[in-house]
Amino acid sequence: MLIRATKRALSLSSAIASQSPIEANDLNEWYVTTARTAFKGKGLLLFVHHASLLTVIVEGKSIKRAFPRFKTRLTNLLKRSMFPSVLITKILAETQTIEAVTNTKNKSTVAYLNSIVSQVENRCLMFAHYDELDFDVEENLLLDKLYKKIDYFSPVSWWNNYIHGEDPYQDYSQTLVEHQLIQASKLNKDGLTLEEELHMENQVLKIELEQKFGKPINLNFSDSNNPEIPLIVENEFLKQMSLFEKQMREAKETSIYQIVGSPKFKPIASLSGERLSIEIIRILKLLFKHHITVDFLADYEPKVVYHFLTEELMLKQIPKVNMPGFVTHFIYEEFHPNYEHEVTTQLTRFINDLFNPETEDDTLLEHLSGQEIMLNNELVAPEYLLKAVRTFHLTQKSALVIGFDIKHVSISKDDTYATAVLEIVLKNEVKGKRKTKLPLVIEYQKGIRWWEIKHLLFDDFVI
Repeated sequence: MLIRATKRALSLSSAIASQSPIEANDLNEWYVTTARTAFKGKGLLLFVHHASLLTVIVEGKSIKRAFPRFKTRLTNLLKRSMFPSVLITKILAETQTIEAVTNTKNKSTVAYLNSIVSQVENRCLMFAHYDELDFDVEENLLLDKLYKKIDYFSPVSWWNNYIHGEDPYQDYSQTLVEHQLIQASKLNKDGLTLEEELHMENQVLKIELEQKFGKPINLNFSDSNNPEIPLIVENEFLKQMSLFEKQMREAKETSIYQIVGSPKFKPIASLSGERLSIEIIRILKLLFKHHITVDFLADYEPKVVYHFLTEELMLKQIPKVNMPGFVTHFIYEEFHPNYEHEVTTQLTRFINDLFNPETEDDTLLEHLSGQEIMLNNELVAPEYLLKAVRTFHLTQKSALVIGFDIKHVSISKDDTYATAVLEIVLKNEVKGKRKTKLPLVIEYQKGIRWWEIKHLLFDDFVI
């Protein structure tokens, strides 16, 4: 067997002396390069067939020590990929012993090897523990990897064309169906398909999470409106949940001030106008750098924002979690409720639904409180309001509605009731005449989830 190794692979295998070159053929010439796994002390050697780029992954750094494992893994790879037994015998005969070791400087070869190394190393980064790596799966994936010569080929297409006397480097899509005898296996080292392995792993993850959370984990169910979640997506989500649970359980609470590096803030009295706005932006960027975001749902004076960020938020204790993609999100109104803004937001949504003829009844009912509602000072069932709304949409006025103006929103002293006064704006049917406006009053009661309508005063809603 003739081995052409990269410089790094040779430096790690000094025990093998370079010997006189032997005659290369289609089966006995192989490249060897190294790959990192991101796990300390765990390196890999990649044995790559020179012509087809079929790749065998072996743990270790020394070619000499890894060679027996290479032969075993090569045999297993050929068998599970459905190589003809006669071809397997020939390949194994040509790779029984190392006859010579030289280096490789061919640029196109190095480019191929770098591409293979990159895929292996990037795949290794997807796993949290070394034991999770399955080199059978990685070898299977590399069998279908596409490479560019003149046309695109894969190791599978190369070997299928080779054994049938066709040009091995012809475009992989041109390989005849009846010639596609060799195929990349879908089985892992345990003899399971990826789907079977993911299903089993997902079930184990769900059981573990259910024991920790005390409630069932139902993710992968489908109906006509919700297609089934791919197993690989479900697996990634469950792993992230498990990691999140572990980090939250073990995390120590730390003040935001310490997390962002204990910065010094300028006294608010020394800031005004544009300087204050610039300082607020700087603080928000500092928080975002440490995966903390703050939203203000309403508009506030800059001094209010600055005081909140530097005086209140910095004292907040949060778990110190180091997890990719994890962001701690704060909303100012959760510290200082703004009921007027809440009512205005809810009111806007309701009016848009109310005067839209296509709004479904269930959507309107979500805005109401309980089984009864006051409509124009009369206690009625919600169905009567729906009937009044449908009747209004049958009138000419409904087509003339172009918007609304909120005149006033007031909140009771105990923050449990609200009254909104507004006008519904209609365009005038007479060209050039001023728009007409219809008064509307809505009384709200604070519910568990949002503000709910208790009383609606609108003369054009007639039962």
